[in-house]
Amino acid sequence: MASTKPEHGSLDILHFAGDAYDIGRQHGEALGPFIRETALNLQSRLAQFDQDSLEKTRVRMLATMVHECPWVIQEMEGIGVGAGLDERTGQFLSLHTAFGNLVEVADGCTNLAFSQSDRGPLLGKTLDASRMDSHRLMVTVKPEVGHAFVAMLAAGRVHAETGLNAEGLAVGASSIHFKTQNPGGINRNIMTRLLLQTCATTAEAVAFLEAHPTINRGYNFLLVDRKGDIANVERGPTTIGIRRPSNGVLHCANHCQAPSTAADENLREDRRINSHARTSFLTRVTEDAAFTPTLAGMEAIIKSHEEPAGFCQHGSGNLHSFTGYLMIPEESRMIFWPGYPCSTPPQELRILN
Repeated sequence: MASTKPEHGSLDILHFAGDAYDIGRQHGEALGPFIRETALNLQSRLAQFDQDSLEKTRVRMLATMVHECPWVIQEMEGIGVGAGLDERTGQFLSLHTAFGNLVEVADGCTNLAFSQSDRGPLLGKTLDASRMDSHRLMVTVKPEVGHAFVAMLAAGRVHAETGLNAEGLAVGASSIHFKTQNPGGINRNIMTRLLLQTCATTAEAVAFLEAHPTINRGYNFLLVDRKGDIANVERGPTTIGIRRPSNGVLHCANHCQAPSTAADENLREDRRINSHARTSFLTRVTEDAAFTPTLAGMEAIIKSHEEPAGFCQHGSGNLHSFTGYLMIPEESRMIFWPGYPCSTPPQELRILN
């Protein structure tokens, strides 16, 4: 599939507050046309599945969330009602990404964290893909239960791509494909949202990920909190690996680096080359004797280009950087670039008080 370049310009910025159902309803009402269009396209794609198996999968996934995070189901219901969809369709918008590769889209993402800098701990990230199949938005969320946060969401879904919460926990994620599956796991796209809303520190987030496997694909979660505690958790359906920084710097791309997860990794060769090239670049930059972790330095790395694969990607490995992010936990602030970070004006969000 041919790659498409990201659209430059502003993303929607919305503000949600209330209980889970109300947050979902506000979301659905604000983005109804986009959500209904997504739902229509999704229905045709879901038709390729055995419907009995599809229904059993939906019920099983909801059963896991009823036990672990019932508020997520309430928010799905609110999104569906707000957008004028039936309950089942509203749920599928958030659940379907764990059903398999409905659309072959190359996804990447690079993450880099500093435990300390001239502006405290920092997390930098890009959202990389061959194309975007959803309407994206930046949000501030102030829930009645859990922590307030800023994040990037997709219209109609309870997912979060990345974010920063009011306690100072920043979460970034890079896709990993695994060989194994776990029907009792949690959709990896929902996992980031759960970390932001339920965890206050890196230690809490690591414990959550240790207790909750994903379903059929996983993430390289990069975590940094306000105290500068950093961890990279490679979380899959049946395996988990935890990495810590040796020099106050930690980064990850789309492959496993922990021995406990490497054997379960299932990465195409072209993606492997691209991912290893990005981490090699970051290792070379951050281990240079002249390197000093600063806010300006993080921005420069996010905007940097390196062949065969840099942080800001323009088509190498069929990947483009659709959005860049820089989170500053001590300031409760996220800077983001809604397009190539190297050429798109930055915008920012602060967490609701």
